[in-house]
Amino acid sequence: MLEIKIIIDEDKCIGCGQCVVSCQNNVYEIINEKSKVIRPENCTYCRACIIRCPTSAIKIIPRDVYAYYAKFYEE
Repeated sequence: MLEIKIIIDEDKCIGCGQCVVSCQNNVYEIINEKSKVIRPENCTYCRACIIRCPTSAIKIIPRDVYAYYAKFYEE
């Protein structure tokens, strides 16, 4: 199974819940009017959340790519 990292840009997230509705695997929940990744291990990388997000606040990055770039950037 592909290991991934899900990143939500909180500045872009408007808390609309489209990611929650589109995700069949219950990865997201709305907490304090923002989307949060609650169950990242359930993600199948279908990208439905990315497609439905009206502000492009969600990024899903394969872990090997993330690990490579992480040495250049801090979270």
